[in-house]
Amino acid sequence: MSGHVLQTGKALHYKGWPFSAFDIIDNCSQALPCCRFAIKYLLGVKNSSSAQDFLRAHRRSNIHLYPDDWKALPIPDVPPAEQIPIVALVDSILAARRANSNADIGTMERELDTRVATLYGN
Repeated sequence: MSGHVLQTGKALHYKGWPFSAFDIIDNCSQALPCCRFAIKYLLGVKNSSSAQDFLRAHRRSNIHLYPDDWKALPIPDVPPAEQIPIVALVDSILAARRANSNADIGTMERELDTRVATLYGN
């Protein structure tokens, strides 16, 4: 795994953020950690089985899922080039669901899970 794992904390909650949600802005990554991640990369990581396993093991309640549980989820800190395949898979999954809400996206979800697990070093 290249890079390191970054805790999300409250870094993603900037109001009035001047950039598109789909931009990857690398030049400000030293000042604001959230600039290093594409939104759809985060969506893919947070919807992976790796994230599900982490939350299952670290959440405070078996009934409720609290925001602080999500904040503890480590996000693989990889360069934009390594985020692109995850973003492309998320785009494919979303497009398939838009075209047909009953579309079989199992293969794409398994590929996403495999790619995200690799980023975590599994």
